[in-house]
Amino acid sequence: MVDVSFKKSRETKKLRMKKGLLHILGIAFCLFANFSLAADNPLTEKIGWITKLQGPLTNSSGSELTNLIDEANDEGISFVLIQIDTPGGRVDALRELVKTVLNSNVPIIAYVGPQGARSASAGTYLVLSSHVAAMAPATNIGSSTPVTIGGPEPSEDMRNKMVNDSAAYIRGLATQRGRNAEWAEKSVRDSVNITSNEALALNVIDFIAPSIPELLEQIDGATITLQNTELAFNPSGAKLIDKSVTGNMSYSIVWIVSGAAMILAEFLFSGFIVVFFGLGAVIAGIAIAFGIPGSGGLPFIIFSVSSIILLLVARNHMKTWFKGDLVEEKNTDIDTGIIGDSVEVISGFDESSPGYGIVSYRGSNWNARSEKEIHRTGTRLQVVDRESNVLIV
Repeated sequence: MVDVSFKKSRETKKLRMKKGLLHILGIAFCLFANFSLAADNPLTEKIGWITKLQGPLTNSSGSELTNLIDEANDEGISFVLIQIDTPGGRVDALRELVKTVLNSNVPIIAYVGPQGARSASAGTYLVLSSHVAAMAPATNIGSSTPVTIGGPEPSEDMRNKMVNDSAAYIRGLATQRGRNAEWAEKSVRDSVNITSNEALALNVIDFIAPSIPELLEQIDGATITLQNTELAFNPSGAKLIDKSVTGNMSYSIVWIVSGAAMILAEFLFSGFIVVFFGLGAVIAGIAIAFGIPGSGGLPFIIFSVSSIILLLVARNHMKTWFKGDLVEEKNTDIDTGIIGDSVEVISGFDESSPGYGIVSYRGSNWNARSEKEIHRTGTRLQVVDRESNVLIV
């Protein structure tokens, strides 16, 4: 004898609806991703990515720039232009970024701009390491002496080691790109700082331009060295795509919007599980907004851990806020929906089992009892009451 409850039937239908929603979202995501890739396909046109380093170079912004350059190499982008306005930043983030620039198969253009911007300390190393170095008018560069922030002052011996290490490093970068290594070393040892006009005259940079389009026109036909190979570089006329790194905000927005979508899905389809993964995604997005790297595995770790903790700790306290499959329903709630409805006799109610049989209700089979002992198969009966899993007809 089959015994399937109405509640189980509702849960099955809702589960199918959720699976359908996930399939739709998955298809939409794939279509969006394919559209984006097609729109930015470097095989069909010359494409340049523009990004920005604004403010201090942190582990987060350094990681974003490094990942962007790696992505540009993977996709065969024509060039990456980094617009710089920075007072400096972390040495570890700088060295990782410069390493990526030096090994890039895609030309990197460092542009100190707009007018009034600066490229101090870590920014100087980045400019000197790039394939093309340029500045806007009324900008400055230099002051590359390493300093410690937030810790005890280093001893004289340790400070000398830091300065000598940085001086050798920046001199090597300038030499690698054929730029003024002597001035580069002075920017470390003496903290010298110069204007854009002085930088051009001293062979610290290659171009001065008031805007990016004018800079690209000036670069056209210039010879650059890319992985020990000299080639003519013609960036003007490229389709420019803004890939600005703005403190991880793009990653943060994606996480928060995804979380909001999952929370909304919970309200619509009520399983009372997805909501906690939505909250976990929002937490990951907030963490990114406060400075953790948006790329890499850390946001996924935060998302997973916070989602599981919320699911285990908060679910029992919050489930009464939602109407979901897992919210315990009283029998009276179910009875209200069944009583008065029509069912169809499937079997029983005959001489072998008078007064008892099986009826069909909305595609599910139920045990049933009737005061009238005999009913023919196919007869339509009305539900008058319910006792546990037995319908009274």
